Amino acid sequence: MTSYHSAAYINPESSYGVVVLMAGRTGALEAFHHIVSTFQPAFDALLADRVSDLYVGIWRSEDEETSEVILEVVNGALKILRLKLNEVELLEASDDYPDGFVPIELWHTGRKDEFRIGLGLEKVKKQPLPSADPYFMGLDGPMAINGFPLNLMVFGYYKDARVMRVPSANAILRR
Repeated sequence: MTSYHSAAYINPESSYGVVVLMAGRTGALEAFHHIVSTFQPAFDALLADRVSDLYVGIWRSEDEETSEVILEVVNGALKILRLKLNEVELLEASDDYPDGFVPIELWHTGRKDEFRIGLGLEKVKKQPLPSADPYFMGLDGPMAINGFPLNLMVFGYYKDARVMRVPSANAILRR
């Protein structure tokens, strides 16, 4: 006896969806997995290329010495490999990484070109199965300098050049 099969998938990050409707003995699940596994890598590659064009690279202050931020896509996530602002190596100075530096994720806030540095809250990160909670809870911590959150990073254009601003450090960097 023939039956009907269906599967639906929506990926809000990549802005696409897949709906499979089938009749017969063949299940929709195999077709669904084949379609998603074919399309998703292409969307991931397009996103990585776009992120690289907009954000990846070595960003430096105008004097090329005071501040330097290095951003890279690592395992599909935008990460900070170096964070030196106003002559202070912020990641090396952190007590959070006694066994060596770990790249820090940049979390997109949902606003165009605005990110938060995802340091997280150490006491929450040590709880069993914390998932993303320590990072999410640490995004709007109580610390602010110059009226801006300590972990805010904003990108944009200034005089036709792409710039990175770290408002709490009063820093403007260029690639």
